[in-house]
Amino acid sequence: MNTFRLVTVLVAALGAFSGCRDKGYSQATPQDTLATARLMVEQGDARRLTELVYAESPDLRDFLDQAGDVLTSLADLGIAVQQAFPKEVADIRAEAEAAAREGKATSFVAQMVGLRTQAGRAARRPGDPAATGGTQQLLDKMFMEVAADPYAWLTRGAERVTLSPLTDDTAALLLDGKPALGVGVTLIQREGKWYFYLPVEILKASRLYPDTPEKWEIAGYMLTVIDQAVTDMTADVRAGKARRLEDVARAAGEKAVIPVIMTGFAYSKILEADRKQRRAAARGAPAK
Repeated sequence: MNTFRLVTVLVAALGAFSGCRDKGYSQATPQDTLATARLMVEQGDARRLTELVYAESPDLRDFLDQAGDVLTSLADLGIAVQQAFPKEVADIRAEAEAAAREGKATSFVAQMVGLRTQAGRAARRPGDPAATGGTQQLLDKMFMEVAADPYAWLTRGAERVTLSPLTDDTAALLLDGKPALGVGVTLIQREGKWYFYLPVEILKASRLYPDTPEKWEIAGYMLTVIDQAVTDMTADVRAGKARRLEDVARAAGEKAVIPVIMTGFAYSKILEADRKQRRAAARGAPAK
C-alpha cells in the first residue's frame, strides 16, 4: 500500500471513529443541545450529559465528570427497575401523564415542594408521628419516581419542554411554560456551543460553592456515596432482593440518605469555620 493510500485509509478511519463518538450530537443552537441531551439518554450515553453543562473552572469540570458516573448508574437502575417492576413503572408513568394533561406541576417538582413543606412541619412538630411519617412517604414516592424513570422529564413528553430566548447568548428552559425543575434552567453560548448553565453565582453568593481543594474533595465524596448507593440498589433489584418498587425507595433511604447527611454535616462544619475566620478577620482578631 503506497503512502497516499495509507493516509487516505487512516483519515477515513478517524472520520468514522469521530462520527461514531459524536452520534449526531450537536450544540450549535439551544434546540440542538436539548435534542442532544435526549439523544444521549436514548443511546445509553447518560454519562456524557455532563459534557453539555458549562464548567467555568477545571475543578467544576472534574466534579461534573464524576457526576457522569452517577448519571450512568441512575440509567442502569432505571433499566433494572423497568424490567423487574413493569406494572408499577407503567402506573407511575400513567399518573405523570395524567397530571400533565390536567396542567398540574410535574410530579418530581410537586414532590420536592411537598417535601419541603412537610419537612417544615416535622421540624415544628418533632414528636408528631403524622408529620414525620408524611415526610417519609413523600421521600419514598420521590425515590420511586426517579428509580422508575430517571430521565422522564427529558425524554418523555418532549412537547412539554420549550425554550425561551433571553438574550443573544442565553435562553431559558421551560417545562409546561414554567421554569424547569422549579428552579429555572438556563442555556448559554460559549465559544460557538450552547451549554446548560448552573447557577454558580447564586451558589457563590450563598457561600455553598466549593472554593478550596478540601471542599471539592468533600463534594466529590458525596457523589461517590450516591453512586455506590445507586449501584447497590441496582444489584439488589437484579438479584430479586427488592420485591416491589417501594422496597427500592426504602433501600435508597438506608443506603444513601444517612451517608449523604453525614457528608453534608462535614461540609457545613467547614463552612462554619470559614464564617468564623471571616468574622475574626473583620474584627482584626485571630479565629478560634
